[in-house]
Amino acid sequence: LSEGLSASQVEEIDISHCRITAAGMTHIAEGVRQSARLGLLMADGNNIQPQGARALYKAVASVVTDERVIEVSTQDCNVGVSDGRGFDRTEPGGQYNLDMEAPIERAIFVDLLRLVREGKGVFLSFPEPTLDEEMDGNPEPYWVEAPEGDNEDEWDVPKRGIMEFHFGSRRVAEEAKEVVPMSDMEMLVSVLKDKDKNERERVNAIRSFCEGDRLLYFDQVLEIFEIVKSDKPTGALTSSSGDLSKSDETNPSTPGSESAGTPGISKKRPLFRKDRRVERVELVRQCFLRVVESERAPELLDFLSHQERILVGKKLGVIAVSFTKNNPTGSYRLDLSQKPQRDVCSRLVELQNYQLKAIEVLKAYYTNRAGGARPSIEWGWKNATLDGEKFEFTPEWQGPKQGIL
Repeated sequence: LSEGLSASQVEEIDISHCRITAAGMTHIAEGVRQSARLGLLMADGNNIQPQGARALYKAVASVVTDERVIEVSTQDCNVGVSDGRGFDRTEPGGQYNLDMEAPIERAIFVDLLRLVREGKGVFLSFPEPTLDEEMDGNPEPYWVEAPEGDNEDEWDVPKRGIMEFHFGSRRVAEEAKEVVPMSDMEMLVSVLKDKDKNERERVNAIRSFCEGDRLLYFDQVLEIFEIVKSDKPTGALTSSSGDLSKSDETNPSTPGSESAGTPGISKKRPLFRKDRRVERVELVRQCFLRVVESERAPELLDFLSHQERILVGKKLGVIAVSFTKNNPTGSYRLDLSQKPQRDVCSRLVELQNYQLKAIEVLKAYYTNRAGGARPSIEWGWKNATLDGEKFEFTPEWQGPKQGIL
């Protein structure tokens, strides 16, 4: 495969779920480095580990120019946090091993510094962070300075060496300041309205827009949805702020079009065509667990056709569809190999981090009371297991990409 890439004019290749190992990806990376026209490489579902991912992204970085871009996907490849595509700032806790000479990995370190500045994370002092600046196998202790000031160019970021450290997440439930800015909304809207963009580009724009720890107001989702609905709708989308469509036509006879008892939602559902179905399904799938008014997330399903709701339901799963942050109490069985269920896990982590603060206050209170410290109070997660083994949540825990929680 490596030799074939070097000698061919192939522009796109999909090697997902081919049991490729780290060693195999190292050979493929050399082919990517020598390829003349490759623009898309799909490698999802291969156990390439951080070593294989590092080799691949270094190869990509060596050939990318202003005129040439190579898109790479390595989802569910056990790449951990040693490359840009494996890093998720919504799950930053865990152990890191970063090559500070690689731009992508240095960018991860800078993003972690941003999380520290935002109060959403901390570099753990134990085990002690180290930096092998000469890359000779003799790392030295390294104290990570908390960033000061808004000028990121003045932050202390090593330019070379292998840095190892543990990072703890302090992210709690959503705050208004995390809602996506209007400038990014306008950028997404422009892409979705651009007739020169193909379906894959528009779907990728939706995914990029919803990445990280971004949240959206319900009305923002409807504003985006207005663009990807039918070209000739027979009804209008309505939000709490009013009609989002210029069309006044309705279709009173459409079965199941009413959303009784739902304030701010039109009782007339648009009659959709199939032209932008993929985008509508992807938009609802991405935004379902990111709506600030979480109790209104199920209303997004009311703006889909019956078949589209079935597709969203399959992609999200029963657990994600039924989950609400306002009332998370219950028993969970999460398959962490499924992205929607990992999203539910992320929301539960936020709630658990919030509860940990209250637990620490109670522990400090009872320590000075008669009888001394009380047994550990199990607020939040109780009786947790991971793959059948007892599991105790800690802030530095990074949700794995597989296993049953």
